[in-house]
Amino acid sequence: IILGSPRGEVLESIQLPEMKRDTSYGRDTDSPATWVVFGRPSPGQPNNSQGRATDATSPIHPIGDLIISEVMALNVKTYRSEHREYADWIELHNRGEHPIELKGYGLTDAQDEPYRFRFPDTEVAPGSYKVIWLSGRDCAPPKCKSIHVPFGLNPWGETLTLVAPNGTYVDRYDTGHLRTGLSSGRLPGKSHARVYFETPTPGEENLPQGYSGYTPQPIIETPGGFYEGAVRVPLTKSPTGITVRYTTDGSTPSPESPMYSKPLRFTGNTVLKVRAFANGLLPSEVTTQTYLFDAPSQLATVSLSLDPETLFHPTYGLQQKGPNAAP
Repeated sequence: IILGSPRGEVLESIQLPEMKRDTSYGRDTDSPATWVVFGRPSPGQPNNSQGRATDATSPIHPIGDLIISEVMALNVKTYRSEHREYADWIELHNRGEHPIELKGYGLTDAQDEPYRFRFPDTEVAPGSYKVIWLSGRDCAPPKCKSIHVPFGLNPWGETLTLVAPNGTYVDRYDTGHLRTGLSSGRLPGKSHARVYFETPTPGEENLPQGYSGYTPQPIIETPGGFYEGAVRVPLTKSPTGITVRYTTDGSTPSPESPMYSKPLRFTGNTVLKVRAFANGLLPSEVTTQTYLFDAPSQLATVSLSLDPETLFHPTYGLQQKGPNAAP
């Protein structure tokens, strides 16, 4: 979806993720730079975890001692289950002084199915943290060492709800957009604010600091493709406080990469990658465009760009033998 001005300027552009029925996609009220999927749409009202609901059984904030304290999707190498799988997981925290029996509690990501998963007979000790795997399995002790839920997390963001046996909504948590290797969670002692962690801590207290959201992704105004002579490449103006960095060698822009300050000009084949940075926010997604100056082929052209280290890193590069290669 592209929002343009009467003069043809691109004011904003977003790409919609795959979404379930009766969900919406919008800005997080607590972190306007972050877009998340809401399980309870709220047209004409502020975006929040409560959405349309205003009844006492649907709180914005947790109402008891049991809370969802941390979640992770796209877990590719952070934490492995007893099945030696890197699966999605959530963490429950008992912040009270008495043990909580989970039997009969429900966990769901579907508004119309509050008990999509019912917890078996298990206990969360006072002050402790319990990891629950959202692995797609339906398994619990003694058959499995840990509790496994038969559905996973949507990395684009969704709403998880914890429901007591009597039907009371104990906690509702908007996971936010979860990139590979990141978790989202609540700061210790501050259950009302969600942040993102670069260092997940499954089964332990969350770190005292995190990121409130993501830096808005920069927009390259000149599309990639075949050009003759030279091409001028401006970027859409970024909000105050945001710095845009770029590379032209295929590598991912870092805080040390050249800073964009004026339109770029290319006369030869170039892979342009840009990324935005801001204090207190995680870096934006990388925006990429490829500019080609060779004569166009009569066949369809597909351009692929890789970070040079993917091919040439001495340990894992696809074009390198690696340290344990046979002579």
